[in-house]
Amino acid sequence: MVLKPKKESSFDFRISFTTSLKTEEQINKERAMNKDIKHPEKDAIEVNWDDYLKAYYEKPSSFKSWSGFDVKEIYTPEDSPDEKYEEKIADAGTYPFTRGIHANMFRGRLWTKREVVGIGSPADTHERLQYLVKQGGSGLNTIADVTYEMGLDADHPWASNEVGLTGVNITSIKDMETLTKDIPLDKVSWSLITASTAASVTMAQYIAVAEDAGYQPAALR
Repeated sequence: MVLKPKKESSFDFRISFTTSLKTEEQINKERAMNKDIKHPEKDAIEVNWDDYLKAYYEKPSSFKSWSGFDVKEIYTPEDSPDEKYEEKIADAGTYPFTRGIHANMFRGRLWTKREVVGIGSPADTHERLQYLVKQGGSGLNTIADVTYEMGLDADHPWASNEVGLTGVNITSIKDMETLTKDIPLDKVSWSLITASTAASVTMAQYIAVAEDAGYQPAALR
């Protein structure tokens, strides 16, 4: 069987591609100009490897905590008197949770799988959260947009063209109701990523919506 070549397209892709490229004359001209440009950063890297090695092995000038206490290189049980074990360290899963919140660490429960989600409106993000749960997600993780982080309402002039762009916008408690609709808040671990003063507002909205839905704050995850 003889394969016949397909009919060539009347459109020449080579012409479309090359018209967007620089001419050879332009390229040679730029090369000649760049040839005389010196790169002090490049030269410094080439001749100052000793300085690089010194920086790599540099040690802190002080081994103190922010509170001014001396910090040892390594700590052992001998550094903590037995009578302070329950107070300072304690077993895993017990206060003050120094060794984690789970008694059997992560042998009984794997790390939570939660992808960061924050797109458009609360309804858009809610739809995405439901999809991720169906795909095997074991926790929820939402991030707010920049207008919410700055404390601006969605209809504020300064929020123009920014609403829902870098995350979900939660201007009102109604938005939080839409975001959490039909989600069992006492069973699902949820991380709400906000920053600065918006964090307290987010917490207040979340607790208010949860209480309206019949959940006690202590039951929220």
